[in-house]
Amino acid sequence: DDEEIDLTGKEFDILYILVSNPGKVTSREDIAKEIWGENYEGHLRTVDVHIKRLREKIDDKESTLIRTKWGEGYYFGNEE
Repeated sequence: DDEEIDLTGKEFDILYILVSNPGKVTSREDIAKEIWGENYEGHLRTVDVHIKRLREKIDDKESTLIRTKWGEGYYFGNEE
């Protein structure tokens, strides 16, 4: 599809991190540090909320592009 998807700046940044390293699990901590800086002191659930919104925008009923590795983080691509 050539459909445009409207992403916020943070959503785009998170997607870029994951797409740049397909199949590599990236922790919530690493995502937060990359997006909000080394001294980020906010709640890591913020990352989960951004991932949820990103999934709602880019996934369809047949596929999940951003996957969760429970207890470790998120990754882009096929199941490991």
